[in-house]
Amino acid sequence: MSIILSRRRRLAAVPGAVLVAALSLTGCGGGGAPSAGEVLDIVDGEGSVDTDGDGEDDLSIERDGSEVSFDDGQNQLSVTRELPADFPSDIPLVDGRVSQGSAIATGDAAGWVVVIHHEASVKESVDLVAAQLDGAGLVQASRFGSDDGAVLGYASDTYVVQVVFSVDDGDTLVSYTVSEVESTP
Repeated sequence: MSIILSRRRRLAAVPGAVLVAALSLTGCGGGGAPSAGEVLDIVDGEGSVDTDGDGEDDLSIERDGSEVSFDDGQNQLSVTRELPADFPSDIPLVDGRVSQGSAIATGDAAGWVVVIHHEASVKESVDLVAAQLDGAGLVQASRFGSDDGAVLGYASDTYVVQVVFSVDDGDTLVSYTVSEVESTP
């Protein structure tokens, strides 16, 4: 039981880290965070920002086609409308249109968020994803939901996976949050 709780804590940290990064980049994080205008000016091309007011740029922002990435020297975040290039190949995904793909790396840990528009009901999507993750050898830790939304939680020795299902214009949005499990000596 303690392993699952520990994995859940790591899982919860990934979306939180993405949110903190996004808020700090839009000026909501306070301190020396760049304003939304500064970020938008840079996102039109590329550049860097002084986030701590010491006169030295310590956050680089690059836009390459449909991908925007942020790097402060210790943490990296990339956001795209595609599956992140380094998304774990042993985590199966439903077929559909990817509307968001994010990858975050902090030190030795990594995590990903992928949102897919799946043309099926929530129930059909949940059943399919559960079968895919079961078939990939992950162990189901939680499952709950209704006709309008659901959540699945899975874990393995390598990853913790949370999948959230919601309805959007007749499609089911299938949102995967995947985080690496830290190895312990």
